[in-house]
Amino acid sequence: MSPKTPALLSFVCVTLFTTAAWSQDAPGCKDHPLLTRMPKFHISRCPVTDFDSHTFLTGKGKELKVEGRVTEILYEIDAGTTEPSRIQVHRNFENAITRIGGSVSGKDDDGNL
Repeated sequence: MSPKTPALLSFVCVTLFTTAAWSQDAPGCKDHPLLTRMPKFHISRCPVTDFDSHTFLTGKGKELKVEGRVTEILYEIDAGTTEPSRIQVHRNFENAITRIGGSVSGKDDDGNL
């Protein structure tokens, strides 16, 4: 596991595909420093939990439960924008992860991270 992996595993990023009437980020919200945002999306909410857990898929049928601070960033697509496919969103995250030296080791049968 690279030194960057714990930071990457310490948050959950959830993407919502709903159209909003505005395209500004919610007050106090910003992108996680390790991942890039999909073009034409804005942050609608960014709750942080000081201590919680999340289970990550790490390979075929294997899971890793991580405890600690959880940052959840919820994105919404800007009004009037064509919604990207699920695979486009997943490739965006895969590219961001590999760009910082990480690797994608777990996907489900649908190719989800």
